[in-house]
Amino acid sequence: MSHLPLYWRVCLTNWAVFCVGTLVLALSPARVSERVLASEAVVLAVGLVVMATLNALLLLRSLAPIDRVIRTMDSVDHLSPDQRLPTPGKGAGARLVASYNAMLERLETERSTSNAKALAAQEAERHRIAQELHDEVGQSRACLGKHRPRHRGKRRMGRPQVASA
Repeated sequence: MSHLPLYWRVCLTNWAVFCVGTLVLALSPARVSERVLASEAVVLAVGLVVMATLNALLLLRSLAPIDRVIRTMDSVDHLSPDQRLPTPGKGAGARLVASYNAMLERLETERSTSNAKALAAQEAERHRIAQELHDEVGQSRACLGKHRPRHRGKRRMGRPQVASA
C-alpha cells in the first residue's frame, strides 16, 4: 500500500474502517428496529465513535510525515544550511521527506553557486576598473611628459637680470 498515492491511501483507510464497522454491526447481536430505541441509538453512537476514532488514528499515522514537513517548511531559515528532516521508515511520508530534503540540498547548492558567480563577477569588475584606472594614469603621465619642457642639463633661459645701480 506504500506505493499508492496519498489520496488512494486515505480512501482505502476509510473503506477498511467502514467495512469493519459494517461487519461488526452485521455479525453482532445488536439489531436496529424500525423505530430506533434509545438503547439501539446508544449502540449506533458508540459504533460511530469507535469507527471515527479508528479512522482518525490511522489517518494521523499516515499523514504525520506531511505535518512534520509543513512545520519544518514554516520554520526553515534559508540562510542557515543543513536543516533536514529525519527520514521515517518507508512509504509516502518517507518519500515526501526525502524529496523535501533533496529540494533543500538543491536550493543550498544553487545559492552557493549563485554567490560564487556573483563574487566572480564583482572581482572581474574590480579588475576591469583597476585596469582602466591604470591605463588612464599611464596616458596622463605620457601626456604630461610630452608637454613638459626638457631642462635637464640646460640652463634656464629666462629674462635677463638687470644689475642694480
